[in-house]
Amino acid sequence: MRRNVRERLEKTDGSPVLDATSSKGNEKETSAPASSESVKHENDSMDVDRPASSPQASDSNAMTTHAPQTSANSNPMATIPLALTAARASALASHEERALTALVSRATNIQLAKLELKLQQFAEMESVLQAERRDLERRRQQLFLDRLAFRRRMREVEEGLRRVNVSGGADSAAAMEDVMQGLWGGE
Repeated sequence: MRRNVRERLEKTDGSPVLDATSSKGNEKETSAPASSESVKHENDSMDVDRPASSPQASDSNAMTTHAPQTSANSNPMATIPLALTAARASALASHEERALTALVSRATNIQLAKLELKLQQFAEMESVLQAERRDLERRRQQLFLDRLAFRRRMREVEEGLRRVNVSGGADSAAAMEDVMQGLWGGE
């Protein structure tokens, strides 16, 4: 950038440099000499008196009505600190923009990581729930089988008791013991 400012100063040969950091520097360089020539032509022109009806017709006021040259336009060395300051401000702004972009990117990545962890935890919970469902279904089937076995045994006992009641007599006590042994001994 300093090189750019120096090149512009060398090219202008004393003519004013308006903006050293602008991307349209070539347009400004070409317009700068034209404006300085118009200022020179204004200084070369004669002062015209104003009509007497104007309250500011004095010679001192007439001199101040011309466009005064500023020290920035007449001295190219005065524009260098401004150009450097503008360049530094631009660099600082771009650095801050990159830093903010990095922070936003980091925050987004952290949020994505959190969401991924939550999704992973949900997947783990889902697998645990599926395992519990399978276990519950297995137990339910086992309970169904136990109920069927209990009903079969109850039918066997009922049939044994009917046989004992139908046969009657001395053999009924022994048959009753056999039925009870089958009920309690089958476990």
